[in-house]
Amino acid sequence: MSTTEPCKKIVAFDVQAEDSIQEKNSIVATHRYGGPPFEYSVLLHSDSIRVFILAPSSDITAPIYGEIVELRLSDGRMKHDYIALSYVWGSNNYTHEIQVGDYRFNVTRNLNLALRNLRRKDRCMRLWVDAICINQNDVNERNHQVQQMRRIYSSALETIIYLGGSTGGHTGCSAWNFLERHATWATNENGDPDPNLPANKEKEIYFCGELLDVEIDVLARPWFRRLWVLQEAVVSKALSIQCGLRRISWDDFCKAVLLTPRYSDQYGFNLNRTGQIETVRDIFQARCEYHALHGMGHLLPSWSSQVQMRKRNTLDILNLLQRTRLHQTSDPRDKIYGLLGVASGIDVYDQGFVVDYNQDCRNVYMRFARNLIHASRNYSLLSYVDHSPFRYRSLMVRRFKLPSWVPNWDLGLWADWLLVGTPSVLSTLDPEPNMEMSEGYRLFDRFCTWIDSGETLVACGSMIGEIRETSYVIRLNGAHEIKFQGIRDSGISEHRKRDLIMEEWRHLSCAVVSINMQALAPRGDLRYRASPTPHWDFGSLLSMCWGAHTPSLKQQPERGTVERHLLARSRKTTSWSNNQAVSEDVLVDETSIVDGKRLAVYSVFGAPDVLALAIVPASTIKGDFLVDLRGGRVPFVVNVDKGKIPDGDEDPNTDFGLRDCKLVGESVVNRVPTDDLVWRERVFVIH
Repeated sequence: MSTTEPCKKIVAFDVQAEDSIQEKNSIVATHRYGGPPFEYSVLLHSDSIRVFILAPSSDITAPIYGEIVELRLSDGRMKHDYIALSYVWGSNNYTHEIQVGDYRFNVTRNLNLALRNLRRKDRCMRLWVDAICINQNDVNERNHQVQQMRRIYSSALETIIYLGGSTGGHTGCSAWNFLERHATWATNENGDPDPNLPANKEKEIYFCGELLDVEIDVLARPWFRRLWVLQEAVVSKALSIQCGLRRISWDDFCKAVLLTPRYSDQYGFNLNRTGQIETVRDIFQARCEYHALHGMGHLLPSWSSQVQMRKRNTLDILNLLQRTRLHQTSDPRDKIYGLLGVASGIDVYDQGFVVDYNQDCRNVYMRFARNLIHASRNYSLLSYVDHSPFRYRSLMVRRFKLPSWVPNWDLGLWADWLLVGTPSVLSTLDPEPNMEMSEGYRLFDRFCTWIDSGETLVACGSMIGEIRETSYVIRLNGAHEIKFQGIRDSGISEHRKRDLIMEEWRHLSCAVVSINMQALAPRGDLRYRASPTPHWDFGSLLSMCWGAHTPSLKQQPERGTVERHLLARSRKTTSWSNNQAVSEDVLVDETSIVDGKRLAVYSVFGAPDVLALAIVPASTIKGDFLVDLRGGRVPFVVNVDKGKIPDGDEDPNTDFGLRDCKLVGESVVNRVPTDDLVWRERVFVIH
């Protein structure tokens, strides 16, 4: 940071200062002067932030002028109220110039447009904008300001989501007409909320709009794919959303998007936009949970209970990381840093989770994983390891190589290729009783350690079995779901329904699935079609497992079994405009762990002739092992180089443990009672 201070801060901001800024703004508008480049001065207090005072103008093309002042978040005086801006940086090319005091300041095209559309005609605006209010070239300041980002947005009088400029097309116009008709207020030409505008929109007959227009023009905008927006939107007291000069409240926007019925078409266009709807749902649910936890439940809309919510804890750090895995950041480290402020179950002031941009991406991911495992005293984090995108998609190159036990949260570059959204197996389990939790802590504390400077995880556990064969990756389309739903809706007995459903799964799991993967194709071009050619190796083993025919399920299978998960997935997850013409696109049930996994047949450890079923990650291959880790709640799949088994013994059944393991991921296992000798403690060295 420069030690010079050419910019004189306005420490005490008052009406006279605002008049002075407006007077200077008229000079800039007339003469358009530049001056030397702006240089930041050091913030005086640990809770200090900068606020940009944006001068008014009735001419949207007039030069942008403002001043930067320093405020303390601990100072609650009303004159320090400010509005926080949530937007997308876009390109890092600083091609536009604004005036800050007597100095020129370069900003991106997106921010330049945002300031012009937000600027009022009649008075100054006090804005907190990260690109202006944080010295991005000072790593230490970035670390500190990002650490208190939650406080910055929660202290703001309001947060405005700026999506970008108006496209000027009919679709965009129709989209905002639809949204304003469903809103309690919309901004008028002066930028003030006007409750009469929605009623006036009802009288218009042209471009009245529908939800489809919103999906095409509004939800397709980059803001909905950006990770930082989750924290910014969730913690804000008041929230509104703006495109061009048109703005409505966030609650009204969510009501229109989440409570309006949707129907999918045979071409899959709506299916491809389902992820955008789910992003809105994620933010809305997280916002509801956050406000309820922090005594702000009264700020939630009265209709919030009508929105279909997920049953799992949205604010849990691991759930947040999983839900935002496909969201995009310019810096992969922000996939973690951008969620710390809003997550539950984590102490953001713990030195183990401190924001540090001096660390490279690999160290940030490893340090976070290691510290979270230590802090939680369990292996829950390992349930979010998924190497499938990298093991089977040769066009994807990892930006940094991680140990196998460290989840890679940065999948945003391949958001159009991957289908991430299913819950972890761990999240489907009931809360652990206190006694079992205490025992888990004891086992974890006793057996978990790291070697090789923290890069290798050493854990104790036991062998379950060896993978004998796997099915193809489970992908269901609309026709599959409708067939399953038809069985469910039939008038036959419940146990007969279960039999027919399992027979259908038997057929699907043995079918060859081909994937038409065009280079960098959008999600809608990924087609998964089942051919009638059976996969005989797996089919024969499946028959040995289930018997000559699919077993009769006269009773509902026990919870947590393979059959129970398959039955739960066998349903229709979307509404179709015509059930006779459904899309071949892949459908993902976000309540099921089955999508994207494989069925597997494994031989029980110590009894190789005994076969049982499992649901395993897509990257599982024949010869991988199913293991239990002491202190963990779910079984895992590990891969081991047979040539590196200790003492030259090629048979892991007689070995004390597995050295040089690679973690593949969590699994569901149908347990088979075995000899106590099989369950002796073993050491797993996981690289």
